[in-house]
Amino acid sequence: MKMKKIFGLLATSLMALPLLIGGALGAGEIAEAATSETVSVTLNKRLFNTNYPDSTIQNTGEAISDFGGEPLAGVTFTAYDITAYYHGQINGSSQSAVTNAIVADTADAIAAAAGTPREMTTGEDGKASFANLPAKSTYEVSGNSVTKDAVYLFVETGTPATTTITKKAAPIVLALPIYGIVKDTDGSIKLDDNGNVTYTDVVNENIHLYPKNQTATDSKVADYGTQKIYDENDPTKLLYYNATTADEFSYTLTINIPENISSLTSFTITDEPSAGLELVGTPEVGTPKEGTSEVELLGDGDYTLTQGNGNFVISLTTSSTTVGSLAGKTLIITYQMKFKDSFDIDKLQTNKAYVSINGSQQSDLTTDKVGTGGHQFTKIDGHTGQGLAGAKFKVQKSDTEYAKFNLNGDGEYAFKGWVAENEATEISSEKDGVLKVIGLANGDYNLIETAAPSDKYVKLEEAVSFTVTHGDYKKADLITKVSNTPKGLLPSTGGNGILAFLAIGLALMTGAFIWYKKAKRPSEV
Repeated sequence: MKMKKIFGLLATSLMALPLLIGGALGAGEIAEAATSETVSVTLNKRLFNTNYPDSTIQNTGEAISDFGGEPLAGVTFTAYDITAYYHGQINGSSQSAVTNAIVADTADAIAAAAGTPREMTTGEDGKASFANLPAKSTYEVSGNSVTKDAVYLFVETGTPATTTITKKAAPIVLALPIYGIVKDTDGSIKLDDNGNVTYTDVVNENIHLYPKNQTATDSKVADYGTQKIYDENDPTKLLYYNATTADEFSYTLTINIPENISSLTSFTITDEPSAGLELVGTPEVGTPKEGTSEVELLGDGDYTLTQGNGNFVISLTTSSTTVGSLAGKTLIITYQMKFKDSFDIDKLQTNKAYVSINGSQQSDLTTDKVGTGGHQFTKIDGHTGQGLAGAKFKVQKSDTEYAKFNLNGDGEYAFKGWVAENEATEISSEKDGVLKVIGLANGDYNLIETAAPSDKYVKLEEAVSFTVTHGDYKKADLITKVSNTPKGLLPSTGGNGILAFLAIGLALMTGAFIWYKKAKRPSEV
């Protein structure tokens, strides 16, 4: 009788054994019994831009409504049957050790996988469903046929070409059977006294897993200086940065390199400034040196640079070993731009960049706007209002700051910097008295005449003040008229030019007198 009870207890213990060591998700735990010939496994792909989980999140095998992240379409997963490989490694080791080793390096497990791997790609809902996976697997060991509960390895083998994935999902080892997880009344996972997950006695035949990807946001930063123009009605609203045509602007692009960079056909970074900006010099392309603020430049063979019309395109050589080593890291691109000598200065300028992955353009990276200004003058005759060419001037900002200019193809003097008075550029009024200066920051300035249009005019002694405000350059009512007083004209004396007129007048008077005398004589009868 006692022996009968002992065998009964032993049988009960063996029946309970699968519940105690029943399969865990991603942890490699395995049981030896399943109640169904097949199972379905749904991978719910989630993309995290921010708040990527710092620690693992326990899968329950059930659908989780608040897992976080966003569904990611276009991700391909491959399922491998690694049952034989798994059990071959388990001897003399532990389940968790074997599982962790497979996750860390999947190559050997994939090479030893049985049958034909199955591939599924996530849809718009981020789901990839593997239906009717065999719950058991049969393989040969030393000439003997062995059947075990199946063990599957799910590996992310393809990422979408439209998203920069900086951290792919770790491979998942799924050892069947999967039992339900015990939960508390509030829905949270119930742990035992040792902090371990506890399981129900119900096999889950429709398993949900949540592999995670991490993406990162590319960025573009511009240094336009410190002169900021805010909205008069909203002092917190930045309208634009104010600068001059002598300034150069520094840009920094931080680009995240996807995990699958080596498998891509193309990965390009394009920078497109607006019409008034152009590239200065050559961009530098590199990666941050770990633990420092320095950047290590890439070699010529790691990328190609194409420039044109102020734009540039950087194409990474995806087959390069160096580029491949950047997977999941960042690329730093630094460069300078400036205003062109000739452009519509009443328009604010900006700059955009974008990444293209296998020809698919990503979102634009834009910068704040920057603007400059100018002023127009008309040199005129103070009496007639006629435009006068040839007057010479210098532009003054302060007692020690005078402007240097270049004359552009549109007949405008483009500002090039502040210098001492003796180094300043003399600018001249052109046909019809037109004089145009551009590229000055908002503010007040003086126009100082250094030479009158000709010796017939009095040179101005007083400076002409004027104001520059971005957007006012072309306004006709704001053109400043600068007049010169003509020197006075004296009447001419001497010469015989008037004698003929006097002689004619005298002859006429003499004739009239004679006629009058004859008219007074009495008539004879």
